[in-house]
Amino acid sequence: MSKPHAIRLKRIFQRRCVVASVSLQYILIHMTNSKENRQIADTFRVLSVDTRVCIVRLLAARGALCVGALAEELQISSGAVSQHLRVMRDKGLVEDERRGYYIHYRLAPNLQQQLQALIHNLFAENGTAESSGECNHKEAPSCHSDAGE
Repeated sequence: MSKPHAIRLKRIFQRRCVVASVSLQYILIHMTNSKENRQIADTFRVLSVDTRVCIVRLLAARGALCVGALAEELQISSGAVSQHLRVMRDKGLVEDERRGYYIHYRLAPNLQQQLQALIHNLFAENGTAESSGECNHKEAPSCHSDAGE
């Protein structure tokens, strides 16, 4: 094998190793964030129903309420309220407490701080730093072209 050919093969190998290393870093970053991404998506999925947002607002304003009081205020059936509260309880947004015959629901402690942390994490770059809002995808110049405008 000639020396120039060997040097060329060495450069190709080095480039492929760099690309493989960058790809592995990308995969590791997204794998470590997948749990956080799932948590954010699940929380937004629970709060994507306007009735559940109304329940959060009512509980924030009035404190613990029973299903009947929520149903009366929202003008929906108590069964529907119970189903919404079950989903919210399973996600950890509300807590229940039995008071005699009735079960009262209240917002989970520190819910506001938890939601703020999720939103902050959503906009954080790699889960640690604030994003600049600029595209960091340098490998594909087509996304930076003005052709689409």
